[in-house]
Amino acid sequence: MKVGVIADDLTGSNATGVKLTKQGRRTLTVLNQGIFPDDRYNTLILNTDSRYLHPAEAATKVKDSFSYFSGWGAELITKRIDSTFRGNVGAEVDTILAAIKDSVAIIVPAFPDSKRTVSGGNLFVDDIPLEKTEVAKDPVKPIRHSNVCNLLEMQSQHATTSMSLNEINGDLQTLLQQKIDDGARMICCDAISNHDIETIANAMASIQSHSLIPVDPGPLTSHYVQAKSQKESQNNPVLLIVGSTTNHTNNQLDYLTTMTDVRKVFTDTEKLASFSDHWEEEIERVSREALDQFRHTNIVIITTSHPEQLSIDLSDLSQKEGRKISELGNRITDGLGEIFINMMDRDLCSKNVGLFSSGGEVLAAICASAKAQGIELIEEIQPLLAYGQLSGGQFDRLPMVTKGGLAGDERALYDSVRYLQKELKKKEGDGYAR
Repeated sequence: MKVGVIADDLTGSNATGVKLTKQGRRTLTVLNQGIFPDDRYNTLILNTDSRYLHPAEAATKVKDSFSYFSGWGAELITKRIDSTFRGNVGAEVDTILAAIKDSVAIIVPAFPDSKRTVSGGNLFVDDIPLEKTEVAKDPVKPIRHSNVCNLLEMQSQHATTSMSLNEINGDLQTLLQQKIDDGARMICCDAISNHDIETIANAMASIQSHSLIPVDPGPLTSHYVQAKSQKESQNNPVLLIVGSTTNHTNNQLDYLTTMTDVRKVFTDTEKLASFSDHWEEEIERVSREALDQFRHTNIVIITTSHPEQLSIDLSDLSQKEGRKISELGNRITDGLGEIFINMMDRDLCSKNVGLFSSGGEVLAAICASAKAQGIELIEEIQPLLAYGQLSGGQFDRLPMVTKGGLAGDERALYDSVRYLQKELKKKEGDGYAR
């Protein structure tokens, strides 16, 4: 996906560009607009240097930038603005909306890492309303309001509408679609955290009826480009096999579930610990059910932890089966390894697939079932979360993330899935050797 960013100053151009580079994109801030760069770049940034120009001049520069991006073949246009709302934001966004059919601007001036937040429609800098900051005293273009919608409407020909924090944290995709269907062209959103901005970006990426234009100082553009890229990677499945039953892991599973379209398949752990025919039957059932879930989503979790059932007491089962507790534990993890192999042999091996494994015993069982020689370690996603790929065996070079049962913060599973999807996108058309 080719992305074009229109910025109004050079340092701002680079600040947004480096966020996109962190996603693995090849990004160039263009200084010579007389030619197009070579094909290695998929993200270009143009600096109009228009922050202190007359609005009409600024609009002309944005129009020229859009023409350049059209010639280059940009598939997504974003507008980089100052985090304190200086410049000709309204006139420049109007120009983009006029150039792109069925377009809607989503304005999010928040930059939480730089202490810029929007709450109640008002922009704050270090918790101080914008109109009371030093920035508001700009001698060329002073700022007399803190309300984002008011600031925009003073510069734009379009009316604005807003979305509160409560709406951001509600059924945002539905609410956003309703506002767009009602004819909104400029939607100003509250955001006080990176999580809020990511939520907005994910909702935007799910809207298909219109072209949405991120208008922001960088964070929204970064999250939106990532979300759009991930939408393009939906045919690449990610399988999560979670053997941990801790509350910590369950909280991570809950976060992943709220942030993505994910399906869970629960094992009958007593059957998976069995040394009877129930073991093979459970492997077959879980494998079939998980493969079926991949018809509906690209993220499937196989877990031994069912929220509505108590954890299995292996000491009672040990007496019933006449086996040591350690043997039952190994039987469960071996079963999870066999489920993985069963699924790969049937269907998943034909696609680029990513694997997430939680728990050392589960990981060891998967590697043993795959007859892997080892795991090539490539990157640390979070402390104790490692990205790598299987080396040798049936599924050589299969991308995977491994995590200890108590490792990682609330986002650990979510970040792991997103990282795998990014790597799978890079590997598209390559696959892994068998």
